[in-house]
Amino acid sequence: MEQTRFNVYPYRWVVLLAFMGIIVVNQLLWITFAPITSTAVKYYKVSELSIGLLSLIFMIVYILVSFPASWVLDTYGVRVGVGIGAALTGIFGLVRGLVASDYKLVLIAQIVIAIGQPFILTQFIGFALFMVASQAELTQPPFDMPVAESELVAGYMVEYTGFRFLFFFIGEFGTAFAFSALAATLFLGGWSVPWIHGTAADWLGPLVLFAKVMFVAFLMFWARFTYPRLREDQLQALAWKWLIPIALVNIIATGVLKVAFS
Repeated sequence: MEQTRFNVYPYRWVVLLAFMGIIVVNQLLWITFAPITSTAVKYYKVSELSIGLLSLIFMIVYILVSFPASWVLDTYGVRVGVGIGAALTGIFGLVRGLVASDYKLVLIAQIVIAIGQPFILTQFIGFALFMVASQAELTQPPFDMPVAESELVAGYMVEYTGFRFLFFFIGEFGTAFAFSALAATLFLGGWSVPWIHGTAADWLGPLVLFAKVMFVAFLMFWARFTYPRLREDQLQALAWKWLIPIALVNIIATGVLKVAFS
């Protein structure tokens, strides 16, 4: 059987550090507007909503560009995709500084920087960790080792029929939607809609929250029916070597940024 050989370059750690620096710069380019909103309103002579748009545009563009960016990364490789993201971030980050006195030009530069964001593989770490933990708590694939319903010949999954089985099944699905509601509220803005307030927001709020809950639930069940079960040793390695360290670093980084920019 022919084995695939991979070249390990001695400068890979330099590339990794540069990549981390690009991600940090990209994130700082949109979170720095929050603490200076009142000052920016006076400087640009625009509304607070316009200043908030400079940050919101990152989330809006990220959703729209994620699919084309994924296609580029899959078709042309990570090197080309990251190169595109780094070029857009670097060039238009510099342009934003040069045209900082004009709000419209800053907004245009901000949009192009946001386009580069999905290419450099940034992600919402807390949301991703929450989704993985929810999937494990639900004992759904790929974390269904306690249930392993595809291999069981005994246990409550086959001992009960009719309504008794239905109660277990509905309980699992109900918990999944409860976690989806938590994720939608904590990470996706809950019932709030940008630029809509008052009575219109009161009417649209439940529909918006329902749509977000269904989207998160779709992600959960998509993973359930897509990925195979992990082995016990793979689960332990994933949890202890990756998820817990990432979560702790994320907590520390969030606390530092919260104090620094509050």
